[in-house]
Amino acid sequence: MSFATVVTSLIATALVAANDVLPKVVTAVAAALPATCTALQNFVQFKERSSWYFEYAARARAIGMLHRAEQMPDLKEFAIQRATLEVEMERQWAAIIRGAARPQQANVPRPEQGK
Repeated sequence: MSFATVVTSLIATALVAANDVLPKVVTAVAAALPATCTALQNFVQFKERSSWYFEYAARARAIGMLHRAEQMPDLKEFAIQRATLEVEMERQWAAIIRGAARPQQANVPRPEQGK
């Protein structure tokens, strides 16, 4: 959770707590918001999932572009690179689901720039 969200939540909680008109349940809910948001972020892992998706998409596009640019594309090489990418990204996805942290740079061979 971002610093600004925490600060804003804490200020809102302080304002609600200072208000004698509101029921205590409103104060309790406001006080629980920062912890709830942090727990949700840790459980769902929005950043990690989006990082994984964008890395996967960029690498898949790179493989496709390099093969489309060739005069005589080697479909077997394309299939090998794409399959290797799929396996590595699946490992990274499994690590994210288990909560093992952010996606790491893969040791999968990158598409060669100039064959």
